Amino acid sequence: MADKDKKMKTTLRIVGEINIETLKTFLDETDEIMEEYERFKAEASMIKPELLQKFPPITVEISSYGGCTDCGSAIIHRMDEMKNMGIEVNTHCHFAYSMAFIIFVNGMKRTGDKLSKFMNDISKIKYIKNVVRVIK
Repeated sequence: MADKDKKMKTTLRIVGEINIETLKTFLDETDEIMEEYERFKAEASMIKPELLQKFPPITVEISSYGGCTDCGSAIIHRMDEMKNMGIEVNTHCHFAYSMAFIIFVNGMKRTGDKLSKFMNDISKIKYIKNVVRVIK
């Protein structure tokens, strides 16, 4: 973050269809977070560990019916990159269908509303293919 007064965004939102625009927005927002984390790690090396504040966890809020699996897979890949860096990436669901559900499951801590809605059709297809193979 170039401006010290500007607060880092800790809540990212995936709303509506998962498509190339959703992916571009997600990548832009996470680029800023990853850059801030690199600065945090550099500064942390000069501070006693007991005085060091923890890097804030990132929450991905999901309200999506799903969409493009390529774009969703790229979002999951970016979440994994952040987790491998040491950033806690959690997910919170309002509703997550199809690809959005797979993104939701990728969170380190997964939470939802009292009446969250989920639909997982991708693994169902894999399961049906395996059953068909066993029957043959």
